[in-house]
Amino acid sequence: MTAGSPRTWALAAASGFSGVALFQVALALGAPLGAAAWGGAERVLSPEHRVGSGVAALILCLSALIVCGRAGLLKRTPGWMRLFRAGTWVLAAQMALNTLANLASASPWERYLMSVLTLTLCVLCLGVTRSPVPPTGGGGR
Repeated sequence: MTAGSPRTWALAAASGFSGVALFQVALALGAPLGAAAWGGAERVLSPEHRVGSGVAALILCLSALIVCGRAGLLKRTPGWMRLFRAGTWVLAAQMALNTLANLASASPWERYLMSVLTLTLCVLCLGVTRSPVPPTGGGGR
């Protein structure tokens, strides 16, 4: 995991999380993309799954912020840095579990597309977690 800088890994992960968040927003708004989510059983999600997709979109946006914070792209204090460091490890583990769940799904979209996406996000998060911790107090470049 030495290729690229932690910021590059974080920006790639944040882009992935943001893209999936947009997909979840589309599902929450009733887009007929349900074959690629929630097991693929519904073309248009039920009201309960639509709420779940809305919540997932919020969590995915927070995930993008966490990896950016861990890579030093956001202004932070030592307390925030601890949160960003732990959060990125949690995200890597969650993406690994999501990959397994997607591989076990009945939906071909989840098995062949979402599993690759979540595995990629897992590797990107691991790349960010394994990078040196940037100094606190600064932000941006």
